[in-house]
Amino acid sequence: MDINDFIDKLDYSLSINSNNNDESNESNTTNESSLEEIIKDSDEVIKDSDEIIKDSDEIIKDSDEIIKDSDEVIEGGNSKSRSILTFNASVSNKKVISDLESVPFQIMATTRNYLTKAMISNYPETHNPNLLLHMNYITRPFNDNAIETNSRERASLRQYALLAQRTGTHDILIHMPANLTEYINMAQGFRVISDELIKQNMVVHLEIAPWTQELINHLKLQENPQVVVEFLDKVISRFNKFPKDSFKIVFDTAHLYALGYEAEEQIKLFHKYRQYMKYCHLNGNVNAKYTSDSHAPIMSSKSKIKNWELLSAEIAKMDLICIAEITKFGKQWGEWEDYAKKFKFQLIPYHEQLCF
Repeated sequence: MDINDFIDKLDYSLSINSNNNDESNESNTTNESSLEEIIKDSDEVIKDSDEIIKDSDEIIKDSDEIIKDSDEVIEGGNSKSRSILTFNASVSNKKVISDLESVPFQIMATTRNYLTKAMISNYPETHNPNLLLHMNYITRPFNDNAIETNSRERASLRQYALLAQRTGTHDILIHMPANLTEYINMAQGFRVISDELIKQNMVVHLEIAPWTQELINHLKLQENPQVVVEFLDKVISRFNKFPKDSFKIVFDTAHLYALGYEAEEQIKLFHKYRQYMKYCHLNGNVNAKYTSDSHAPIMSSKSKIKNWELLSAEIAKMDLICIAEITKFGKQWGEWEDYAKKFKFQLIPYHEQLCF
């Protein structure tokens, strides 16, 4: 091989090596680019994983909140709402009706007299669906003569329907039968109430009252406290004869004590009949069992109800409108604030016309 052939082969070989190196460089460049893409994708995966972990933490946090809320619902009964603590309002100044238009409370327009149209006209026209009108003490729709067409009881009930229409409520409170005659006349009393109030779209809240000694003896209350349940079941059995929710019941803690029920037994009654209740009367009782009632604040040392703290704590969970009916004995507003805070009632705003 001459020198020229050798040189030609060498040039050819170098050319091939050069091409191979170029391809290798391109391959390396490609590999480096692919690696960068992989690293970039990995970073995206890591970032996505961080987002998933963050979302998981949020889900866990939300789950904890749901569990917490569920616990509060269970602890508070069927609703997270707490019972409202309110009072009677004095009607010496009728303006209180409009001042407290959006607030739940109770009034007794008159106690020992019949309501008249002139008295009704003194009230401002308002709209308060949570105003409870307490019937006077002399209108007894379960009396013998109440069934008569022109009875004084029928006329009185019609006047309360007019007051309810003027003040924008449907809620009227009447005492359940409290003596033997009224107990015997239960069916006709419901008919009177239906004729004069239910047919006027009123809602009648029947409050269990202390029984006379005659009725206590007739039903053998002291020997058989369960007769109170039987009595209430008899009352409620008549609700089905009328439009749904046209009748409710009201428990007064002072009245239940007068019927022989201590706090623990009262709590059982509240739970048993809660579905029929919107209001309750939250009162202490100065008098002994199986007699009439005399009100005091439920936390008063004058009240004979034992374990009133347990009773208060349980009622506060029941999403009721609780009315403290103060007569002879009262408390300072600050004491009611402390009471409401301790047992977690929703206390209505202060007003000078409230009877506390």
